[in-house]
Amino acid sequence: KPKGIDDVPIVSFTLWTADAERAGFELQQVSRAIETELKRIPGTRDVLTIGGPGHVIRVNMDTVRMNAHGVTAQDLRAALQLANASQPAGSLVAGNQEVLVQTGTYLESAEDVRSLVVGVHDQRPVFLRDVADVIDGPDQPAQYVWFGTGAAAQQRGIEQQGMFPAVTLALSKKPGANAADVARAAMQRLDNLRGSLIPDGVEVTVTRDYGKTANDKAAQLIGKLAFATA
Repeated sequence: KPKGIDDVPIVSFTLWTADAERAGFELQQVSRAIETELKRIPGTRDVLTIGGPGHVIRVNMDTVRMNAHGVTAQDLRAALQLANASQPAGSLVAGNQEVLVQTGTYLESAEDVRSLVVGVHDQRPVFLRDVADVIDGPDQPAQYVWFGTGAAAQQRGIEQQGMFPAVTLALSKKPGANAADVARAAMQRLDNLRGSLIPDGVEVTVTRDYGKTANDKAAQLIGKLAFATA
């Protein structure tokens, strides 16, 4: 559908880390948690995370356990598709021993997937956990985000030099909302989340601030009008 000015993010934050033990998936998880907090700010429209490998639940089927419980790979796929009709259940991979599942409206977590009934054996329900191992983790990445520092980084208080894994959190405002107020509130909320949702070792850098730009231009315009009417 056609896009308007309010579809353009007014502020973006890049989450990055110099910690070699962390990667894009962990940054993505942190960013998704922050999304919920930022959506509570009055005037916020859309909040989304850009980058990261995505999230997928892998179902590794155990043929021995499946035979013992009288279920087939097709039984598992059918149960997954029925329970999660709003999302594709993926295709059989890895020698027909693995199914990739995207969480959705009905299957929201790995525990939901483990608790799914996939059949009946000896008049007892067969749960997915009885016949398969369910692993929650990153998908194969389709895009990458990196944060690079240069000569001007120290002017912004950034001591590290190099290229670091990152994700970007972008926020747009509702029509009629003041861009400067929404951007300022978002920055304050992120500052309050340091040490809780934002763990030590994860850095946050403002990489876009149209709220400040709009505020500066408004002040400049008011100054010119005052000069013209003086």
